[in-house]
Amino acid sequence: MDRTAKGKWGNAMKGGMDLRNRLTVKNEHGLTLVETLAALTIAVMILGAVYGVLINGMNAYSKQRAETAVKQDADVVMTTITRTFYEQQGHPFPLDVSSEGRIVVNGQAISAPDMDYNGSRFQFDAARKTLEITLVVRPSDRGPSEKALRLVNTLYYPW
Repeated sequence: MDRTAKGKWGNAMKGGMDLRNRLTVKNEHGLTLVETLAALTIAVMILGAVYGVLINGMNAYSKQRAETAVKQDADVVMTTITRTFYEQQGHPFPLDVSSEGRIVVNGQAISAPDMDYNGSRFQFDAARKTLEITLVVRPSDRGPSEKALRLVNTLYYPW
């Protein structure tokens, strides 16, 4: 009987060991909560950095585009004034800044409607046949606090 009891106990012990080993084996099918939170934290940090770079790039592009538009319009205005000055052979001609901030040459607005030239000055010297030009230009939607492009030039006739 000992033998069968021992055999029964032996089998029971052997089965119990198998059951205990099965319970202590780690389940490696998935992620723990800590691993998931760590991965989410890293992902949020990376996405935040990417978002910051993207926003800075978009702001720089917008600013550069506005600066380019200002420079192009100022170039067109300066070229038109210069051409008119030499066509008039250095004699004074109608040149002013309108109440809307547009440059007007011979009664015609030559600057873009979305640019503000308030603060620009023109001074003819008929005796010396010169025109001193100071252009102050900024986008009209930016307001007077926005930094303006300032161009200063003196035209002489004949050159």
